[in-house]
Amino acid sequence: MTSASAPLKTKRKSNPFIKWTFRFLILLVTLFILALIAMNALNGTGENQKSSFENILSDIFKGKAFIGNLNQFSALPYVTLEIENAVVTDTDNLNKLLMNIEYLAFHTGLKNILLRKPIFRRFEIKNFYAAPNTLTEKAIIIDHMRPIEGSTEFVIKGQYSKTPFELKLDMDPIYEGITDLSYGFKMKDEFKAKAKINTLDASWTQINDKKGLLFSDIKIKENETALLEGKIRLASEPFIAASFSPDKAEITSELNYTPKNEKEGVNAQLTGFIRAKGLNLDQLGNEDSQIQMLLTSVSTIIEQINAPVDKIYAAKPTDSESAAPKSIFPDFGIKIDTSLVDLKVQDAIIGDVVLPISINQGSGLSIAPVSGQINSGKLTGKLQISEDDKGTLAYKQDLRLNQWDFGQFLTDIKINHSEVKGKATISTALNAEAKDSAELLKNLNGD
Repeated sequence: MTSASAPLKTKRKSNPFIKWTFRFLILLVTLFILALIAMNALNGTGENQKSSFENILSDIFKGKAFIGNLNQFSALPYVTLEIENAVVTDTDNLNKLLMNIEYLAFHTGLKNILLRKPIFRRFEIKNFYAAPNTLTEKAIIIDHMRPIEGSTEFVIKGQYSKTPFELKLDMDPIYEGITDLSYGFKMKDEFKAKAKINTLDASWTQINDKKGLLFSDIKIKENETALLEGKIRLASEPFIAASFSPDKAEITSELNYTPKNEKEGVNAQLTGFIRAKGLNLDQLGNEDSQIQMLLTSVSTIIEQINAPVDKIYAAKPTDSESAAPKSIFPDFGIKIDTSLVDLKVQDAIIGDVVLPISINQGSGLSIAPVSGQINSGKLTGKLQISEDDKGTLAYKQDLRLNQWDFGQFLTDIKINHSEVKGKATISTALNAEAKDSAELLKNLNGD
């Protein structure tokens, strides 16, 4: 007797390509549904979106924010925001205004933000105010920030502390054939810029390349009088290289900035060199000197920036700040070798001087060792300004010019000196103490 058994059923193998394709399609459908949900949640001008922006502004400015009108908002696929009449007040004092903005409009693609591309369909700000010690130590006022109608310039006009400023940047229209920025704009890799800071007018060409930023063709004027021309290179290290030509002198510099490394206990450092060739000492105190005019203008701007703020906005000092006065020296180290080559008096070259400058909050200012040659005489010595824990400044100067050929000096500056012969040695040992840097010179004494 024979018997036959039924054939065994084999398990069918699934196609891995079909399986993973199916999973991928399910993933796409899921992401699409989530995107729709996200777009519905993120886009809109309802109370949820409005309160979210109020919370963000409250966190930024450390107060209580109120938004009058949220006219537009979307996050996908374009980032669009339009706000009117937003304010932030102090949580303990509603009369203390921390921020105010009359109008803000912003529109760009999400990919532009993710890829950090400066491309905008719209960007405008009107009447923005940030109180002192919110975004910065001093108050910021933006009168307007917007494209200039009928041109390719984008303007930012406002005030920092007591210093008014205006900045104009040349932009590219997004669409070809359009002669203004009304349909959108983007920042070019190379563009021209103009600025006005108080009484100073500046212009330059900015070039963005793989090496960093190049500010070329820099021109600084005051009342149509040229004060400075040159260029600055900012590399990503960061590294700064600059060259200028004030008062027919040639000034070049290369500076490196190393940020603070808390893990290794290394403080931030600014190092490098400054070289000035053909600097005329006669010009330094002259009102018509480009350097003197520039220093005067910059000094005025610094005074305006450092103008005291209203007491209501003064920062609350910490216990450590209350115990010790604020140092006049920066909280990072500075080491710059300064060389004065071919120093001039009345267009006559008198010699060279080397000044190694070191500044630190702990040790103060030190210029040592001073060295050089002045009319065959050897210059040596040091200068120092220190500061104690009570804020008292101490100045010490010890300089010596040995075997100075005074007769040669008079010859160089074309003065008859038939009765003057020989060489001289000059030594100075001066010191002073004061609570204020402006009082140091008044308190000088010594030999």
